[in-house]
Amino acid sequence: MKFAVLTSSLAIACLAACSTTVVDTNRAMEVPTPAIRANHSEATVEVGEQINGKGCANEFLLIFKSGDNKYLEVHGDGGSGAVSRAKAAATYKALTADKGLSTDIIVHPVWEISRNKTFFGLISDDVCAKVTGYRGVIKGFKNAEAFTDYK
Repeated sequence: MKFAVLTSSLAIACLAACSTTVVDTNRAMEVPTPAIRANHSEATVEVGEQINGKGCANEFLLIFKSGDNKYLEVHGDGGSGAVSRAKAAATYKALTADKGLSTDIIVHPVWEISRNKTFFGLISDDVCAKVTGYRGVIKGFKNAEAFTDYK
C-alpha cells in the first residue's frame, strides 16, 4: 500500500511538472495603409516598328548564376530561374536597343527559347531567349466604359 501511494504521488508530480502554457505575444497590429481603388481606363498605344532582342542566362550547380546583367521586369518581382532571367534580358535588349530604358512595351511578343541542360539541369542549365514583337508607345490614358460585355 505504501508503495502504491508513493508511485501514485510520483506519477502525479511528474505529470504536474510537464505542463505547457500558451501565451499569445503575436497580437495583430493596426497599420494605416493607403486605399487602392481600381479605375477603368484604357491606354492609348501607338504601334511602331518591329523589334527583337536576345538574352542568355546560365546556372551551374544550381548555385552559380551568370549571363546578361541587365533585365526588364514589369513588377520588380521576376523569377530567378534561368528562363525568366533570359526572357527579361531579351525584353530589355529589344526595348532599349542599348540606348536606355523607356516606357515602351512589346506588342504581341513571340518567344523562341533554346535550352541545354546537363544531367537534368543539376550540373548546368544554359538558356537563351529571343523575342520578336512590335514597339508599343503609350501615348496616354483615357477613361473606359464599364466592362459589361464580359459573360
